[in-house]
Parts: sequence; structure tokens; C-alpha cells
Amino acid sequence: MVKCAAFNCRSGYRPTKQEEEMIERDSGWNPDHSDVCELHFKPQDFVKGVGPRTKTERQRLRFKPDVIPSVFNSYPETAKPAVLEKRPTFRASSSARLAHEQQVLDNQTEKFFDEDTITDLDDLFNKLFTEMLPSGFRPVMMKLPGGEKLMTIRTEEVDEVTGLPIILSNVTIYANLNFVIHGNGAQLSLRKVADITAKPGQFSALGEVLNVMARVKSLVADTNDHLEAAANMLDALVDHGV
Repeated sequence: MVKCAAFNCRSGYRPTKQEEEMIERDSGWNPDHSDVCELHFKPQDFVKGVGPRTKTERQRLRFKPDVIPSVFNSYPETAKPAVLEKRPTFRASSSARLAHEQQVLDNQTEKFFDEDTITDLDDLFNKLFTEMLPSGFRPVMMKLPGGEKLMTIRTEEVDEVTGLPIILSNVTIYANLNFVIHGNGAQLSLRKVADITAKPGQFSALGEVLNVMARVKSLVADTNDHLEAAANMLDALVDHGV
């Protein structure tokens, strides 16, 4: 018995010229020795009262004049006729293209700010490991005695005499994303990085953290830093009733 010419089908009728075009098989098949079965026709292609046969029915089928097969569910995607897509409307005019390009830019900007925004210490800690940090810095997550988290991002060197690490530059960040900075063991004034952060003494974006780290590495404590650190210490003692 001659096989059906449709892809992955094994029963058939001999195809007409129109049917050969619908089948769209490659040159490896011979239409003179191939058929197309009733499974590839729609119910409305048959004469009223006569439909596709079932396993228990073997009646002769009759088709309406000039019908061609159109049901090819087993076709691979590459064998199906190409569907021409309409040209996107944003390319229809120069103003439309400009508006589309602006929208793309706005979307990219929004995505950048979403990725740059930090919500808490854990979020910041995870994002730091996806970035190239200023040379020598490494983040360390710690817990205070009360269970509150804080993070230090610091550079260190080993003391040649004691063999112990010495912290050279440090950014300490608390759970509320407030921070303090140190250089060579001395607390530095936050005014030295006030132009970097949107909120004085508090981080809100990953970019701010990276820029403060780079700035702190080159800062050296001066008299004003020592005076401000002493004033902050006195304020803290007063707040605690000492």
C-alpha cells in the first residue's frame, strides 16, 4: 500500500498538484507514488452525511469538488509555511521611531536603578559579590551581641611584628543602612563623602557604596576628623545617661 505523503502519516490517497503544493515536502519524495489520506481534510471538506472513517467504519469517502488537504498537525515547525509578520508600528515614521527609542532608553534606565537600589544589608551583601570592588576591599557580615547585623567592608594588611591583620580603611554599615567610615584606625567625617550619597550618612544604592569605598581608601584623618569623632562619642555617652 502506498504511504500518505504527509509528514509522519502512514495512510493515504494519491495527491493532486494542489495537494503536492500544500504538502511542501522536499525533493526526496515522489508524488506519483504517494497519497494523502482523509485525516488531513476538514469535516466540511466531505459531502454532507459522509465523514472521516473510524476504526470500525470502512465506508468510501466522497469529497466536495476542488478540496485540498489542510490539516497537518504533525508537521515540524520548520516545514510549516512561513507567516509574514506585520511591520511594527513604531517604525512607521521618524517620530514613532524616536518615541520608541526613548521608551527603550527609559526602560533601561529604570532597570538600572532597580538593580542599583539596595533594600537591606543582605541585599547589599549579595550584590557586592556580583561587582568588582575597589582593590583590596572585602565585605564581612557580623552580628552584634543583641543579634542585629552589621557589615564591614575593609582593606587590611598584616603587621610585620605581631603577624596580626591591621585594618587600613573601613566602611561600617548598620541594619538601617546608616554608615561610618574609618581610615588608619581613626573615624573620618561623613562630610568627606557627603557629595556621594543621596542621604547624609545613609546608603540607598550600590553605586554609592562602591564610590564611598574608593574615596575612603585615599582619605587620611585630620584634626577636624578627630574633633568630630570625639564630639560624637560625647553625644553617645549623653544619650546613654553616662
